[in-house]
Amino acid sequence: MRDSRRGSTLEPTSPDSAAQDNGWGQVTFAINSILQIAAPMLLRIDVEGHDPLFIDFRHGAFVWATDLNELPVDATNVTFETEQALEGAPPLFRLPGYSLDLLLWVLGNNAYRGHLAPWLRPGERYRLYQWPNLGQHLHEMTQTQMLAVLGNGYFSPAELAVAAGAPVEEAYNLINALSLLRLLRVSEDVAPLVVPSAPTGQKDKGASLFARLRARLGR
Repeated sequence: MRDSRRGSTLEPTSPDSAAQDNGWGQVTFAINSILQIAAPMLLRIDVEGHDPLFIDFRHGAFVWATDLNELPVDATNVTFETEQALEGAPPLFRLPGYSLDLLLWVLGNNAYRGHLAPWLRPGERYRLYQWPNLGQHLHEMTQTQMLAVLGNGYFSPAELAVAAGAPVEEAYNLINALSLLRLLRVSEDVAPLVVPSAPTGQKDKGASLFARLRARLGR
């Protein structure tokens, strides 16, 4: 396919198919790969049944006719076309578009369906070093609780789920999203943070794992 504004051929890309088992996983893997490239990149993603999704990484922006609140359950027949932007080239679309962070948040939370993203490794623990801008991100109270926990120590997804009293699938999804947003510190050498057990028979809300963790960490 040829980009008529630049007169340069867009090269199709194909992420490692063994790392993904669904269309959104392929999309998210491709975006994560491009985020690691220092050169200014442009990306077009075609998903069957939808208008093209365009991303201009130079400006951290995207445009897509599909509402992210109505993200389809799966993406089928996905194709990718990338191009390195020429110096001084005009934006890929009319700016400002939409913040790329919002797309990363939604894809990270939905692409791998309760499994670790393929660029993350089992055995790693994660700590939040900067909160996402929740004003522009779709989020729930459970995610806010997990973010608070991640701000106080290193956790694996399973440990995070226990400490925040959240479903383990949601912990994996959140870790994936925060990793995609480059908001995590990663370590394989940190011992797990042990959350003290609740006193026998104590049933009030203050005895929850999340409340006890906050009390221990002075939050």
